[in-house]
Order: sequence, then C-alpha cells, then structure tokens
Amino acid sequence: MYIIFGIIGTIMYLLPYILIFLYALIFGISNYKKINADYIMYTYLLGLTLSISYFMGAVFFSTTATTIISVLIIILVNKFDGIRNGRDYSYSAVTNNENENRKEVEILDVTLIKEKNKEKRYKERKVDERKKKKIIFGITSLSIGGAERVLVDIVKELQSVYDITVFTIYGNGEFEKELKGTNVKLKTIFKNQRESYGFLTKKIITIIYRMFSNIIYELHIKNIYDIEVAFLEGPITRLFANDSNANKIAWVHTNMSLYYETTRYSNQKKKIDEKIYNKYNNIIFVSRDSKENFIKIFPNNKIRKRVIYNFVDQKRIERKSRELEPYGIEPNIPSIVVVARLTKAKGLDRLIEVHRRLIKDRIIHNIYIIGEGEERKNLEEKIKEYGIKKSFILLGKRENPYPYILKAKYFGLFSYAEGYRTCIR
Repeated sequence: MYIIFGIIGTIMYLLPYILIFLYALIFGISNYKKINADYIMYTYLLGLTLSISYFMGAVFFSTTATTIISVLIIILVNKFDGIRNGRDYSYSAVTNNENENRKEVEILDVTLIKEKNKEKRYKERKVDERKKKKIIFGITSLSIGGAERVLVDIVKELQSVYDITVFTIYGNGEFEKELKGTNVKLKTIFKNQRESYGFLTKKIITIIYRMFSNIIYELHIKNIYDIEVAFLEGPITRLFANDSNANKIAWVHTNMSLYYETTRYSNQKKKIDEKIYNKYNNIIFVSRDSKENFIKIFPNNKIRKRVIYNFVDQKRIERKSRELEPYGIEPNIPSIVVVARLTKAKGLDRLIEVHRRLIKDRIIHNIYIIGEGEERKNLEEKIKEYGIKKSFILLGKRENPYPYILKAKYFGLFSYAEGYRTCIR
C-alpha cells in the first residue's frame, strides 16, 4: 500500500479506521462504567467487519465508502445516545460492611412482606436515604411472566426501606413502566427484549454475554451492593455467583429436576450449577416441593435454604380485573382462560389434544391462551391442522390478563410442573 499510495495516501486510507478507533477508545475509557453490552456487540461486530474487509484487500470507493461510513455514524450515534440518555446506570461504592449473618437474617425477613404485621411495619418505617442498604435484584427481563410480576411487586413494597436496583439482561419489558416514578433503579445490558432480535443476533448475544459476563459483573455489580439477589435460575444466577463482598441470595422458582430433564446438555449444566449454587449464602425456594427437588439433585449442597411463598398483591389484582372489558370472549359459550408462556413446560401441547377430542365429542367450549413464547409456531400449525382456529384462540401478550380471567367460566393450568402456582393461590 505504501509503494502504491505513498505516506500521505496510506494515512488517508487508514484515517477513518484510526479516527473511529481513537474516538471509541476515548469514549470507552471516559464512560467505561456506563457502557452496556448492546454497545459492545454492535461496535465489536462493526469493527470486525471493517477489519476483515481491510485485511482481505478490499478498498472502499464512492458509494461503498459512503454507505459504510453512513451506517457507522448511525450506529455510533444511536449507541452513544442510548448510553447517555437511557436507563439509570449510576451507582456508588458500598460503604457498609456490616456483619454477614445480620444481613442474611434481614433480607430473609424483609421478603416475608405479605405477613400483615411486617407489611405495616415496613410501610410506616422511615429510613435515612444515606443509611439505606443497597440491594440488587437480577432477572433475565421484566417481560410479562410470573416471576417478573412477583419481583415488581416485591421491589415496590421495599423501595421505601431499601435502596433497590433491578438488573436485567434484556430491556424494554412490559413491567418496566411500573417502576417509573418509583425509587427503584434499573440497569439493563441489552436494551431490547430477546424476542425482538433475529435468530443469528440471539446467538451472537448469547456468545457475547458469556464472553463478557465477568466484565459486566465487575463494572455494574461487584462490591457496589450490600445484598445481591439472583431472582431467577439460569444466566442471572451464574452471573451473580461471581466473587464479591456482598451477601448473595439465589431464588429458585421451578422444579429443578424437570428443568434438567428438558434441557440440552443437562449433565454438564447440572455440574456447573452445583458449583454455582455453592457460592451463595442463601437459597430461597417458592415451595416445599421445589426445595425438596433441589436437595435430591444437589445432596451435597450445604447452603442455608428457606421456603418463601410468592408475594401476591391481591388488591392490585382486584382493581386491575375491573379496568377494562375483555375483547373476544364469547359470553354464551363456556370458556377456559390459560395464562402462560408458550413453552413446552406449560403443557399446552396436551391441552390442544384434549380440546380437539372434546370438540369431536360435540362438547362445545372455547379456550383462550394469554401469553407468548417459542412454541407459538408449533401451536399455530396444530390449530390449523386440527381445524380448531375458532375455538382454540391465541390472544398473545396481555399486560392485564385479569379481566379475561374474571369473565371466563374456568381458569386452566396445565403445566407439567411449577415451582409454585401463584396464579391459583
């Protein structure tokens, strides 16, 4: 290149790369605590693409150069704007190193907020903002779901007493708006819901998350909070297992034996999870069955365990159930409403078979499914194959499912297993 273009030509050719690299480097150093994984993913992939094209000998001219530079500018502006003007990424260092046993008792105590005597005590209790304990709850996202609903209700109850942060891998969940106007902070790695990304992007996100999980933990979580609560099994529990001075709590919402039965590479994951759960100070289960199953799978785990039933805000449910008139439910036909993610574990495959047989036997009824998930396509194919489109209806996500439940004659739960059936409670 030097022989063909000379020194000036070579510098001009490399200048866009140099400027982009320097700008990104300076911005990254000055804002390293605020950079999220979305920024890393897009800039890394873009840089990789440009580098490959350079080393392959591709030279950018005219419209090609204009297109690439335009795309680059758009991505950089959007990502930086999202980092600067997005969710609250601010935090301060932990200054409170109280006795670990005391912290264990307190966090287990505050989660029992459903008990009336404690609920009243926490609502009336006033705490100096500077002395509030810092608690971070981690969950995959705040999209519509049972565990997500429970978490939002818990943090809203505890916000007056504790400095609460909710950490999510994927952002833009439907329940996030319920935290607006509260004292609860929100930290997010990828700014959009997982479902909004394409198949390839999901795979890339998974790889990047695993590669940079230690860095994410170092920047956003480690030694910042007094208590770290991994509120859901899987990626969050693995992330929060990193070493820090905080008291660590893992929350188990599912039947772990079924989880490994329906998961690929279950033996390898079981070995990894056994080590991970040993790094926590406490493990909370939403039911006795869930706890007993865990002990059977991990008999050598000696970590303190406790059952705490899911908190249910009954007044909110009663209020929400009368907010609107549900569209689509026929009043003259017996109806069953199911609220569930469209996954294999929820047992909708067997429900559709039972429904088909009942319709064949001329037992007229309608089934309404509220929820979304990866099984939608399979269910739609079955519905079409069986010719039951008018009686087996997929309503999709509903932020407020309670009016549908109120209007239906029956409520259905067909899961193969649940940690604790909050909806029936």
